[in-house]
Amino acid sequence: MAEYSSLNSLSVPMREMYKMRTLPEYKVCILGNSNVGKSMILRCLHTGGGSVTSENLYSTIGMDLIKHEVRGTSYHMRLQIWDTGGHERFRSITGNYLRNSHAVLVVYDITNIQSFEAIPLWIELAKASVSNDTLFMLVGNKLDLFEERVITQFDANSFALKNRMEYFECSASKGLNILFLFNQIAKDISHNFKDNESAILEISEQTRDSVLLSDSDFQVPATRKCIGYSA
Repeated sequence: MAEYSSLNSLSVPMREMYKMRTLPEYKVCILGNSNVGKSMILRCLHTGGGSVTSENLYSTIGMDLIKHEVRGTSYHMRLQIWDTGGHERFRSITGNYLRNSHAVLVVYDITNIQSFEAIPLWIELAKASVSNDTLFMLVGNKLDLFEERVITQFDANSFALKNRMEYFECSASKGLNILFLFNQIAKDISHNFKDNESAILEISEQTRDSVLLSDSDFQVPATRKCIGYSA
């Protein structure tokens, strides 16, 4: 009979290696026009939900990736979160990276009507590459600029309902609602793919270049609450 060693009896490096081998891993892709804040969302999550300034923000050229561990009362998983380039010339590349995605976040800027009008095109691009089980979420970013918003919550929520998407609003620059968003994604994935909890993704490393953005720092009233909708 083989000897059994509890996880607690292992050294810290061994425990981490064991966890890396056994934790289910799911792929999440972030889509949307350039400058809607996709990279900022990723970096905000990477810093633990804190604010992100222009000094540590880069515009994605091609793809970027982080891994984020999420634990809930009924799930424990790792998310592979891919930030896809929003430039027109990278959309063919984006389609290739969407394959095998468990969830897709379509992000728009609440102060930019063009970014909202482009959402159907991003959804069409994604649906050509993902399975019918893939989850879709609509995310309105830059809530800190709510006084400049041109897309109302009603219009965005109506679009989400019509397209069977969940709807959230957040501010990546201020860290509002980011952790909640990805916790909800993990919860939804755990329900949607509960019969495939051992899913492990193998994605080769990709070469990614970045250029600095010139985004200014944003101000948001301290009393403003971030909201999330479930459509």
